[in-house]
Parts: sequence; structure tokens; C-alpha cells
Amino acid sequence: MDLFRFLFHKVQRINFWVRLITFRFAVNLFGRARNYFYLYEHIHKVENRKIQIYGDRNGEKTNDTVSLPVRIYHPRESKNLQPVLVYFHGGGFSICSVNTHDAICRHIAKKANCIVVSVDYRLSPEHKFPIPLEDCYEAAKWCVQHATEFGGNPNKIGVGGDSAGGTAAAVIPQLSILQKGPKFHFQVLIYPSIDRRGVIDYPSLKFKGDDMLNSESLLWFSQQYMNNMEVEKFDHRVSPIVFNDLSALPQALVVTTKSDIMRDEAEVYAKMLQNAGVKSTLKRIEIDEVGHGFFVIAKYSTFVHGINVICDWLNDILA
Repeated sequence: MDLFRFLFHKVQRINFWVRLITFRFAVNLFGRARNYFYLYEHIHKVENRKIQIYGDRNGEKTNDTVSLPVRIYHPRESKNLQPVLVYFHGGGFSICSVNTHDAICRHIAKKANCIVVSVDYRLSPEHKFPIPLEDCYEAAKWCVQHATEFGGNPNKIGVGGDSAGGTAAAVIPQLSILQKGPKFHFQVLIYPSIDRRGVIDYPSLKFKGDDMLNSESLLWFSQQYMNNMEVEKFDHRVSPIVFNDLSALPQALVVTTKSDIMRDEAEVYAKMLQNAGVKSTLKRIEIDEVGHGFFVIAKYSTFVHGINVICDWLNDILA
């Protein structure tokens, strides 16, 4: 864990492409090793697929198709259609993959007894905003349209993710409302980035320490992802908190941590959902030294505690 954080902060100070390639390699190597030797959970079946999605650029359909990898986790063999969680990994839309988040999806699938579809969306800066989000939205729509093909219940499909993936999980139901797309049953937002406008002085943004995310790295990820920060940070796809009809959104679980710099904006969003009439549950992980990204760097007991918080909620709403 300490080596991971050391590398994260050191590679930010070297040449851009060396920094990006080095950190992506280190993260994937660390994630694979951690998942296989430390967090591995056996489940009934895991299948890797490539789905064909149509290009959707700023709401306008194109004739281009994209082959997008997804990994589908089946908790058990069943003749009945099962609930589905479409999961988007974190990493600032710039790093990580379905491999780094394999253990998270395995544990959720098994303990929540639902199918998990993990989406390997395209990353920035090669594919800047809004392409990663559009990949996530198109993949979520594909899951609804093809749910029965992989044993999923199209009426019990939700979205979830951690960090940037939590942002995607907040945005996808919003996009679906605006574009008259499918209705999602729930959303799981794990330490998401909710408000990048910079107009509210959230106290948690002043947190320091050796967390995986600080103000410097948050700016770096934003620069890789966005084309024009000063304009795009006010878009609901970057700052979901500005969406104008929160009351239409599905029930939500918002998970924050005690020391995360993005804690306060996520908790404000959870309360805004509640005030809008959405059934919203806020859970803060009250463990010292646990900050942003704990699912990929924390010790086993903390990882399991986070998984249990999520799966208890999923088991309750999917019962």
C-alpha cells in the first residue's frame, strides 16, 4: 500500500507520457497481484466479452461502432433472471481497468447475489471527455437491451462505480432521462467526484496527508480528462450536482470515507437527492487513515468492510 502511494506521487513529477505509461503499468501490475494473491474470490463463472456499441457524440448518433470489452461475473447458476449491477472502475478516467477492479466485482457479485458487468471504457487523454462517459452509457444501455442473453433481469439493472466510476454511475441515469433511454433501478456511488465547478469551498478539499488523491493529483486527472476545464466543469456530466431534475433519479447508495478530499461534495449530493424525494442512503466509512481509493489500496479488513456496506444495501433493495 505504501509503495503504491509512493509511486503515485513520484510519477506525477516526470515527463507526461512516461508518467502516464509508468503509472498505468504500475497500477495494473499492483491491481492484478493484489486481486490474485490477496483478495481473490471464487464465483460460479466469469466471462469476457466484446460488445458492439454505436458512437454517440454529444447526443448525436454516428455510424461508427466501437468494440468495447466487458467482463461479466455470474455469482451462481440460476434458471431465474438475476439483478444486474453495471460497474465502472475508478482511476480519474485515465488509469485502471477491469483487471484492477476484478476483486471488487467478484466480491459484490457473490455477496449481493447479482450479476456484475464491469465495463472497460476507453481512457483519457487518448479519449477525452465525453468519450469515456459515452462508452459507459452505451454499455449500460446494451446491458438493458441484452440482459436476458446473459441471465440478467432487465427490470432490475442498476449502475455503480468508485471514484471516476462513481461519477459515471451518477451521470448515466441523468443522461438516460435527458435522452429518454432505459430506466435504471438503482445507483451505487462510491467516493464519487460530484462537483468540479470550484465554486463551493468544501472543507474536505483542504484535507492533506498521504492519501491516494490530493488537490495536486485531482487537478492532474482533470487536465487529462477534460478538453476545456473552465467550460466543461459546469457540465452535469462533469459535475452531476448541477443536474436540474434530481427527483427523477433512481434510489441511491452514496459511500464516502472519513479522510477523502471529495467526501463533502458527495455527502451534499446524497442530501440533495433526499431533499428531492429520492430514496438515498449515505454511508461514511469511519476508519482512521482511510481516504480516497481505499478499495484498491486498503488492507483486507477495510476492503471487506466496504464490500459489506455495499452488499447489505444491495441485498435489501433487491430482495
